[in-house]
Amino acid sequence: MKKIPYVFWIVFALSACKNEEEESLSDFEETYYEYTYPDCNSSTNPEESCVAWIMFKKDNKADLLLGGDIIYQVQYQGQDDFIAIIFENEAMNEDAEGFKIIDNSTLRRIMYDEIWLKK
Repeated sequence: MKKIPYVFWIVFALSACKNEEEESLSDFEETYYEYTYPDCNSSTNPEESCVAWIMFKKDNKADLLLGGDIIYQVQYQGQDDFIAIIFENEAMNEDAEGFKIIDNSTLRRIMYDEIWLKK
């Protein structure tokens, strides 16, 4: 009988941690960030985009354009000041992709050290 209170507190503590993470990720729902590639000229190739962007949606899903003309449907997970991006195509997950949260309006893409701004 003495173990029941300990189990209760462990479950409570774990659920509290999860809720805090969910709350911080919910701040990103329905937000849009973009990055403009410097010295980019897409006039000779209309399929090349000079802007990369991510649109965070509900349920940890997002649309991601990394230049070019393919919009990836991805999932995102957050921990502390980092947002990890998970592609549906697992081969694309070999390279770590994600963002460091600088502040509410600024993300830094880890792989290329790009600053993405909230629009």
